[in-house]
Amino acid sequence: MLTGELRNRIDTVWNAFWSGGIANPLEVIEQITYLLFTLTAEEASKNNLPDVVARWAERAGTERGRARTEQSFCVSKMEIAAADYDLSLNRYKEVVHEAAEHRAPKEIIADLKALEQEIFEELDELEAML
Repeated sequence: MLTGELRNRIDTVWNAFWSGGIANPLEVIEQITYLLFTLTAEEASKNNLPDVVARWAERAGTERGRARTEQSFCVSKMEIAAADYDLSLNRYKEVVHEAAEHRAPKEIIADLKALEQEIFEELDELEAML
């Protein structure tokens, strides 16, 4: 049984459902799907429920136009049905990869050779001490 602060947070979300006039269980599932997209594991640990509740109020307005690269976005019921009701975030979220800059391989190899040379010199010094 849920108690305390977690229970209060869940009640707040459910009150938003019911006060918004949602009584159809299928529609509740659709809206919970929306919430699942807004609550990824990382963001959930940051307690973004107040943000979710605020965005919920805008679900029929500005939220519809959010890009799929953002923390939360809308997915149509038709698209979810076409995906056989797969609610995996990766199926719908667009990930933008930033280009990473790497050193040239020849530069890395040169650094490794210099380091290796330094190691051999120090090993020779140690061996001379014996």
